[in-house]
This record gives sequence, C-alpha cells and structure tokens, in this order.
Amino acid sequence: MPAPTPAPILAGVGATSASARKLYLPYSYLPTQAGPGRGKITFHWFCVGRQEAIGDYTSLLLGYRGLARDAQEKAERLVDEFFREEEFHLLRSYLESRHGVEVRTAMLTTPLASVKPDTATRLGTLRPFYIEPPEQQTEVLLHPLANEEGYTLPFTVWGAYLNPSRPGR
Repeated sequence: MPAPTPAPILAGVGATSASARKLYLPYSYLPTQAGPGRGKITFHWFCVGRQEAIGDYTSLLLGYRGLARDAQEKAERLVDEFFREEEFHLLRSYLESRHGVEVRTAMLTTPLASVKPDTATRLGTLRPFYIEPPEQQTEVLLHPLANEEGYTLPFTVWGAYLNPSRPGR
C-alpha cells in the first residue's frame, strides 16, 4: 500500500510532513560607494549549473505535475539555485575565511509554491537569477564567485544584486 500523500503546506511555514526539507537562500551585505543606496548592497548567493537536481521536483514544488512544461523548467531552475544545508555551511565557511564576509540566510520549508513570488528575499519575479546571459542583465547584476582564483567549493556559486543605478532607485 503506497504511503499517503502529505497535505500541502505553505512555503516558509513550519513543516508537518516527514518528507519536508529545508532549502537555504544565503545572502550577504556588502559595502558600496555607488548609487543612491550608498552604504551596502544585498548580495544573494545562488547555485549555477547543478549536475543533478537539488531533489525530486514533485516533492519540492507544490503543483509541479500540473504546470505547463515551460513553467516546470522555470520552477526547476528556481529551486536548483537554492542551497542544501551542507552547501550553505560550506559557502558560509568559504566566504568568511576567504573574504571576511558574513553570510546570513533565509530558509524555506518544502514543498514550495512554484508559481508565487520569492517573498523570502523580496525579489519576486527576478528569480531565477540565471535566465539570460550576464551581459544582457540590467536590473540584476551577477558576480561569478566560482571564477575567482583559488575557488575551492565543490559546486558553482554566483552572486546577484540589484543594479544600484537602475531607474527608480
């Protein structure tokens, strides 16, 4: 007899299911001298180019099976940018030891609503970050952390931040 399907829960609300897991959305505050938001920018760290999915999309994303294929692909890219717990701890240690950068995190409990805006980071429809080539990005600027000399993490990490000189800022 198959196990019962757990009742859906809202993203970010306490888990009630044994299959629920936590995903991490790390960020750092970095100093800046540019733009009207002088003082600091929020740098959001994300994974790029996972060799395998972060998990089973049908258990990570509410309503995944009912989405059109293009919506499934966008939801997959979105959730694959997040970090597993052990990846978050590796990233935090790396940034603190190599760059003296403090890393904080928002934590989401799965299953996640795949069609709702990203309210944990208030970036809404800007996620997933890695949709188009970095040189075509205007609203969100990307920093390929994995391209720095001596990079040692076993997964690829980039940073994203809102363009401080974009219109409306």
